[in-house]
Amino acid sequence: MKHVIYISMLLFSLSACQTGKKEQTPCAPTSVIVNPDSVDIGQIHPHTTHQAQYVIHNTGTETLHITDVLPSCECTTATYERQDTPPGEEVRVTLTYEAEAFCGYFIRTAEVECNATAPVTLTLTGNITDK
Repeated sequence: MKHVIYISMLLFSLSACQTGKKEQTPCAPTSVIVNPDSVDIGQIHPHTTHQAQYVIHNTGTETLHITDVLPSCECTTATYERQDTPPGEEVRVTLTYEAEAFCGYFIRTAEVECNATAPVTLTLTGNITDK
């Protein structure tokens, strides 16, 4: 029984090690304004590519740290200019949407993982039509 306890403790201590990685410290929160936070790209055709730009203004007193932008589906990708935005400056985020084969209204979102005091969600809407 002692061997099982020792092995368990050894495995736990090994799994807790992070070889070569620094521990990440949480960033101080900052406030942001997104303008626009929602873009309607209107009527588009199936199998076409469209982009929408969003501007995130850092209105707080701490640097805005973006760690990732996570679109809600595989048909949408996100790019952004930089990860760290000082107070008073802004960062542009671009969502690129590959229109699917169906026709109809769509809503896609992207969650911005960052140290903002409130969640940052970007919304992209439109209508796919074959007319």
